Amino acid sequence: AVMSQTFHNASEWPFVTMKGYETIVDVLSRSGSHDNMGFAPIVQAGEEQSNWEDFAYDYFDTRISNDGWPDMTGINKFGRGIWRMKKTENGTVRIPDNDDVTLERGILTPIIQCCVDNPGDPIL
Repeated sequence: AVMSQTFHNASEWPFVTMKGYETIVDVLSRSGSHDNMGFAPIVQAGEEQSNWEDFAYDYFDTRISNDGWPDMTGINKFGRGIWRMKKTENGTVRIPDNDDVTLERGILTPIIQCCVDNPGDPIL
């Protein structure tokens, strides 16, 4: 609700992030029994996905430069891009979410902002 009230103009979506998100989540998590919170906009597979990935990495690059986030924030072993989990013989691994399965599904919900486990911890 906080995100939709802040970005009520549909034309901005899914290219939005909220300044101060980590602080908001920290306060909310202290007031309830929340362990994890994340913001995951709905992204259309295909061209919007590619454009959103560029948007997301611009956001990460800015946070790396301005806020001291680690250089590899948002980068997976396979490189840049939205990912999904896949079971293999060697366990579950992250793979790029950009194949025929993705196109058939039509939408993705990548997490761009989150807060994990311990209120007040940096989001890395």
